Amino acid sequence: MKGKIVCFASLLAGLAMACNSSKPAEQQTETHSDTPAIAQVSEAPEFRDSVQYDSLSFPDIYDSSFTGRIIYPGVFHGDEVWDDTEGDKWLGLFKGTGKYYVAATPVTVKRVYDVVLDDDSTKEITGREVFAGNKDSCLLLMSRMGEVLQEHDVNAARLPVNIINPGERTTINFNGTTYVLSATGEKRKEEHEERIWNYKLYLSTTKNGKTITQLLTAYPQFDDSMIELMFAGDIDGDGLLDLIIDNSPHYNSTTPTLYLSKPAAANQLLKIMAIHSSVGC
Repeated sequence: MKGKIVCFASLLAGLAMACNSSKPAEQQTETHSDTPAIAQVSEAPEFRDSVQYDSLSFPDIYDSSFTGRIIYPGVFHGDEVWDDTEGDKWLGLFKGTGKYYVAATPVTVKRVYDVVLDDDSTKEITGREVFAGNKDSCLLLMSRMGEVLQEHDVNAARLPVNIINPGERTTINFNGTTYVLSATGEKRKEEHEERIWNYKLYLSTTKNGKTITQLLTAYPQFDDSMIELMFAGDIDGDGLLDLIIDNSPHYNSTTPTLYLSKPAAANQLLKIMAIHSSVGC
């Protein structure tokens, strides 16, 4: 309900005057009672969004069917970190001096105070902090992907932009191949921000002599958030472009999604290997 229109009737010289309502032809009424008029409350019609939203949301950020796991070092709510995290064999995507690389790394998890969920009166500590055992900056931790990932130096691609709005496109020239990222959807200015809906992000290039355009992500609407490109480069070592995309449609969540080229089908460019969703407060 966007609002209520409150009309106050006052008694003046024996005549009650009803104030104007949002209806253009509202009938005015009179009262001749000696009892003071009671304020009347009428409800405006319920606000209806004129936007027509698509039904497609992709990928499903809560899909639990992915066998791969990804997470980045940091502090999380307790249920956002697996109980057996330390027992997994992890590879990290690291940024070292002048290069990126994938390398094996131990991962440790420490219980920490969750400032949002923990109650001081119970002394319970439910938060979890994830650490990678490598001195270099870790962009992403990856596990349970079989032979798809191996240790190697990573050729990173230059991302001209991190956000692609509807109607925009950007080109990535990588290892002699031209990739085009493009977006469709609708947008308009609303007050002090730009509203985007029915958003779709595509990747296009030539594979085996054929031009392939693949949908990477699609969302009907956002809550003060936007799809963001986090990394582009050869993560799986096959010479082709891989991507890490934050697919969160909500400002209070982060959803890194790993797209790799090596396990992709013949008619696709990338395959989603893992998704991890976490929220702030």
